Amino acid sequence: KGDSIYDILATEKILPFNEIVAMFRDILGTMAYLHVDIYKDLMNAEDDNLQTDLKHGGQIILRQADTARLISKYGIVHNDIHSKQFIRNHYNGKYVLLDFGLAIQGKNAVRRTHLNAGTPGYSAPEKISGNAAPDTRTDVFALGALMFECLTGDVPFPDDNFKEKIASIDERRSAAFKAKYPGKALTPDYLCPKWLSDIVLKCLSFEPGKRYLNAKALLTDFEARLNDYITRKEDGVSGRDNDIINRQSRLLESKDRRIASQQELISDNE
Repeated sequence: KGDSIYDILATEKILPFNEIVAMFRDILGTMAYLHVDIYKDLMNAEDDNLQTDLKHGGQIILRQADTARLISKYGIVHNDIHSKQFIRNHYNGKYVLLDFGLAIQGKNAVRRTHLNAGTPGYSAPEKISGNAAPDTRTDVFALGALMFECLTGDVPFPDDNFKEKIASIDERRSAAFKAKYPGKALTPDYLCPKWLSDIVLKCLSFEPGKRYLNAKALLTDFEARLNDYITRKEDGVSGRDNDIINRQSRLLESKDRRIASQQELISDNE
């Protein structure tokens, strides 16, 4: 039992940074397991022709070539990631992935005729065009769309119109905050650090080769940047606080430019 991310966002409108981090850790951890680490629980020495160490209780000996082969055989492409597929468990608050109706494992698909099916707003360009079979990188694009939605309240390309420029995460979060808390100043814990924006935008690259190879690589980068963000010190100010200060300054500058533009229009009309 739980509430989907879609329902949570519909109710909450905007989530604070610490909850976003907890959510992304669960989501990316789950997907990293499916894309890569699941082989550790499914491999079989006999069926997969693996060497064993008889001196250590038949422990499997893995070579680099074995690992790549096992990931290719057992790794799962979910193929339909969106905000209704993850629920926040009522029992422990963890985010759980549902519905593997379009999943692909190795060369086996649950529904072979539905390989390029998916949910609008989360499907990668190459999946919609049918130019390439879904793989881990198409899941990464969907994860980017989901993370964008968690940060802003909406997917980056709601009509699968990839000619549209991706909206600013900062501005969308600011608008969502003002809608939920009218008259209140945007608080630091609701700002999105640049490193996280960069990760989301990399996931949303139109060219598959410019995205993360899989969710494991995405999770590794996310954790590394998050740890650096928390511990880094710059000029006596924590990396997180320093980043927030810079982001606030840029938001104010953007607001000043809009005001100046409006004043010019008023002057012209007069």
